[in-house]
Amino acid sequence: YMGDVIHNIFEKLAPAVLDNPASDKLRQFGLSLLCGVAANVNLVELEEKWQYFLLNKLLEFSTHQVPFVRQAAVHGLGLFAIRFGEAANETDMVRISAALVAALNVPQGSYSPQGFQVAHDANVAAIGKLLFAFALPKKDKLDTAELSQLISLWVANLPLRTDVIQIAEAHARFVETLRNYGSVVLGEGMGNLQQVIKVLLAILDKRLGTTETLKGVCSLVREIGENPDSAATLKQVFEKELSVEAQKRLEQMLSA
Repeated sequence: YMGDVIHNIFEKLAPAVLDNPASDKLRQFGLSLLCGVAANVNLVELEEKWQYFLLNKLLEFSTHQVPFVRQAAVHGLGLFAIRFGEAANETDMVRISAALVAALNVPQGSYSPQGFQVAHDANVAAIGKLLFAFALPKKDKLDTAELSQLISLWVANLPLRTDVIQIAEAHARFVETLRNYGSVVLGEGMGNLQQVIKVLLAILDKRLGTTETLKGVCSLVREIGENPDSAATLKQVFEKELSVEAQKRLEQMLSA
């Protein structure tokens, strides 16, 4: 029975909705519906032809001009990366990576700043999922320069600021990624160190995470401050990026 339902959704309902140029809201609904079905039946176990139907539709709409359509598409691509992880087909992950990078370059146009930012944050969160679940675990098999560029792009666009649930998940993943792959994220010659520190301090200052995430951020900041290779950069960013009041608040948190 469930197989028939999934078949009807993917073969009949989805094309009618996604290929309808009259309604972008329907397209958003269609993409969200497909991702929801795929998540609930376990995307990995979904029939292969429907996996690729979904992937190709997500890729198609990932650079759509309408922010809420783009948001649904890039969120789905992040789901794809998380669900398949290291077992993913490398060619598929390269396609997803290229689409997510291209999506960041879609201009705001006449759309609202809020809607544009929500789509942007979903895009950045999806890049984090791709890195965490696939690219970093398989870093020794991937092009080093391309991986470094993707990491730098991800870090440069953090922290997220719009969706509370997405913020909590994305920033927890950022902390875990730094824990597991710190030297890779910091990059050659610690080229990403300054931006990483900015992100960590912003997460702390604005409370952009769960209590556990904030504790993890505090721990990372302390370690950076105790490392002679990074302490001076931390001090510089701390004094430059934060108000005097914020510095005092964060000093209390870090000393607790």
